[in-house]
Amino acid sequence: MSENVTEVQKEDQSKPAGVMVMGADDSHDTMKKVFATKTPCKILDACCGQGALTGHLKEQGWDVHAADIHPDNFNIEGVEFTTADFNKTLPFEDECFDAVVFANAIHRLWNASGTIKEFHRIIRPGGHVYINANNFCNIAQRLRFLLYGNMEYRPPGQGNELVPEARVRIHLTWLTIENALKDAGFEVIGLHAASVRKNHKILKPISFLVKLASKLLSSEKRDMNYLDHANSNAVLGGGYYTFIEAKKI
Repeated sequence: MSENVTEVQKEDQSKPAGVMVMGADDSHDTMKKVFATKTPCKILDACCGQGALTGHLKEQGWDVHAADIHPDNFNIEGVEFTTADFNKTLPFEDECFDAVVFANAIHRLWNASGTIKEFHRIIRPGGHVYINANNFCNIAQRLRFLLYGNMEYRPPGQGNELVPEARVRIHLTWLTIENALKDAGFEVIGLHAASVRKNHKILKPISFLVKLASKLLSSEKRDMNYLDHANSNAVLGGGYYTFIEAKKI
C-alpha cells in the first residue's frame, strides 16, 4: 500500500458569495491546496451541495460538472448540473470523467460501496477519485468511543425531512472506506489531514503510543486492517476530515 501523508494547515476559506460549505467551514482548505498541484481536467463534483467547491474549481480552470439530490440548493451559474441519487446507478455514461471529487458526503449514504463502484465506472482508466471523508478514526474519536460508546452525538430529528435519503449518517471506519475503494478497483495514493484542531494536536502523543503498540501486531493483521493508513498522521493523528486520493487501476 502506497502512502503520502501530509498535514495541511488552515488556509484561505474563500468561496462564491452566498454559497455555504457542506460541513465545517475549513473542511475544503486541504482539498484546495491539493487541487492547486493538479492539472485541471473534466471532474464531477458529486454531492455538491450549494456548490462551494464547484465554484472554486471552475475559477481555477477545471471543466467541472455538478450533481446532487437537491437541485434547488445549487447556486453556481455556468456549470452543468445533474440531479442524482448517489445511492443508486448514476445517470452518467461509462468513463465520461477524468476525476470525481466527493466532499463531506460519504457518511451520508447507505450504499457507499456501491457509490464508489459507480465512480469507478464513470472515471476513465488512470483517473482519480478524491474523497474528503469525515474522520471517525482519529485519536479524539477513538477516545470518545472508549468513554461514551459512540462516535458522534446528533440531536434527534436533525437532517432533511423532505428527502429521507439525505438523513442517513453512518460512522465509516477507515477499514470500511479502504475496503470499498479496493473492491471497486481503486488504489489509495495519497492521504491528507484536514480540519486539524487544537484537541487533535494535544492528543498526538497518545496517537503515537497507539501507533507504536500496533507495530507489535503481525504483518498479516496489519495488512488486513490497513494499519499503515489507519494509524497514519492523516487518520489516527489527523483532524475532523481525511482527504483521500485514489487512482483507478
